[in-house]
Amino acid sequence: MHLAPRPSTLIDRWWPNGYGSQTLYDLEVQFYDLRSQITSTATKRIGFRTVELVQEPVQGSVGLSYYFRVNDLPIFMKGSNWIPADAFQERVTPQRLTVLLQSAQLAHMNMFRVWGGGIYEQERFYELADELGIAIWQDMMFGCALYPVDQGFLGSVQSEISYQIDRLKSHPSVLTWSGNNENEAALAEDWYQTKASFEQYADDYRTLYIGTVMPIVQKQDATRPFVSSSPTNGVESQTENWIAKDPQSPLYGDVHHYDYFADGWDWQTYPTPRFASEYGFQSWPSFETIQQVSSPSDWSIFSAFSSQRQHHDDGNIQQLMMVARHMNLPTNQNDTVNYANILYVSQINQAVAIKTETEHYRRLRDNLLNGQGHCMGALYWQLNDIWQAPTWASIEYGEKWKMLHYYAIKFNSPLLVSPFEDSAGVLRVMTVSDSTVNVTSLLLNVTVYKWNSMTPANVISVPFDQLALNSTTLLTRPTAQVLNGLRREEAFIVATVTNDGEYLVSDNWVLLSPFQEAIGIEKPTVQVTSVLEIHVHLFHIGLSTDRIAPFVWVEAIGVRGFFSDNGFFMVKPNMTLVFTQWYDATTVTADELRASLRVTSLMDIYEQPSDRTRHHHPHGSLESILLQKAKGKQ
Repeated sequence: MHLAPRPSTLIDRWWPNGYGSQTLYDLEVQFYDLRSQITSTATKRIGFRTVELVQEPVQGSVGLSYYFRVNDLPIFMKGSNWIPADAFQERVTPQRLTVLLQSAQLAHMNMFRVWGGGIYEQERFYELADELGIAIWQDMMFGCALYPVDQGFLGSVQSEISYQIDRLKSHPSVLTWSGNNENEAALAEDWYQTKASFEQYADDYRTLYIGTVMPIVQKQDATRPFVSSSPTNGVESQTENWIAKDPQSPLYGDVHHYDYFADGWDWQTYPTPRFASEYGFQSWPSFETIQQVSSPSDWSIFSAFSSQRQHHDDGNIQQLMMVARHMNLPTNQNDTVNYANILYVSQINQAVAIKTETEHYRRLRDNLLNGQGHCMGALYWQLNDIWQAPTWASIEYGEKWKMLHYYAIKFNSPLLVSPFEDSAGVLRVMTVSDSTVNVTSLLLNVTVYKWNSMTPANVISVPFDQLALNSTTLLTRPTAQVLNGLRREEAFIVATVTNDGEYLVSDNWVLLSPFQEAIGIEKPTVQVTSVLEIHVHLFHIGLSTDRIAPFVWVEAIGVRGFFSDNGFFMVKPNMTLVFTQWYDATTVTADELRASLRVTSLMDIYEQPSDRTRHHHPHGSLESILLQKAKGKQ
């Protein structure tokens, strides 16, 4: 049945999060049998919207665009990839789904890619996506594998696809169908040593996805685009008989990008794609979460437990190597504290790396770099977790936010300020707006701080008006000039955008040297000064510091909820955080919340300057162990 409202009917359209309301309507269908006088009624919640996947020439570049146009408006898709929330699906309650999807909405996400290696999710997942404005890129459940094409298997596939399309197509949140996860790339790049029999495997691929899946999707749902794979070159892959020579081309379609050996904090290591539908870095969950499935003998990054929980080859070593590129590894003499600190710095690395990569993609929405760019989507891998382990997730198993998720709130901000340094040593500050209206009377402040002082060393102010749906360069100046005589190692830079000089719209920072080389940085004393209950489940928390404090991390141990900010740079003596308990959490008092609070900042993880003795380990320091293991892999 196809619904076509009368022209005179006023319909509110359904919009992705951040672009408008998520208006839904109750559709009721009644069947009445005149002979038996039996009535049967069915109801559904539906929404109205249009969607196109636009692949057209890009001015100034070869190749084609790749973006979603919803209700005639080009939408930059901000979000993440979704995996099953538990290995035992009966444990995935509506309450857990609500917390996870609301967490995404709070981080300004407007799209999930439901990964083809998981499951077709339960109905409540799609209902929540409808209600919260989370658009769904729905993979068919084929991922990272070669599949048979005998008639028995294809018959099963036909039944599965037909059922799922009928089940899900009424949801306005579902924007596109995708044939599989990474199987075009697997063939093109010879992941499974198929080169010798490539044509056979290519024919099987086309039989399954193009000859079987695609016709069913297009017959049962002509209202949405279908893409054959992800990543893919889209219509360019089609011209190459559905398997492109380079399905990861930045000039077409979408890309999946992972590189654990380049500097993840350097934006220049990343591609300049049309759409980034998968990218990520690992971190460990918090010590609070890992305690639930471990014992004290497990609390070493080199323990058998840590190896067993790590399902990515050399993942623990890679994390430490990425951390060591930018800061010294923890050196506390207490084994348990040191282990917890390693988990903390792994989350710093993940948050900063994905922040750097996502901001790069967002800055490209209107821009080309060497003929590449005009990126219109950034979906990091991954939102949620299936167990307590080192993974790419931004939300831990148990729904506690990692540092990355707090960072996602900022790098997905509807108006983002993004400072970065280019290869010529020039500081550039851009703003990126996803707003559909122009914003006037804004003020950019670029502030230089010395590591040993909370008094600004230099401030550059730029009044501006922000155009809708636009990325704009507001400042281009040699970094040395901005530093005004300071050495790079002495300072860092903070950028803020305020409305009428008062309300903070966006804030960000850029580092100029690794922390190992920072001059003047000292251990701060960051303290909780007050906890006030404002409303049930809502609290104000006062913090103070006597020095610059990088990566301040606040935890409420045993209390389900989230802070208004976390993992931040504290550059003023006092600040106030808001803590919100989840709606399903056990209510706590202000005193109980205060007792649960733990505060860590970067310099807390090192021994005091008066005691430089390295953390004792039976086989040597963390750095020496890391070096030995790295050499062993060469």
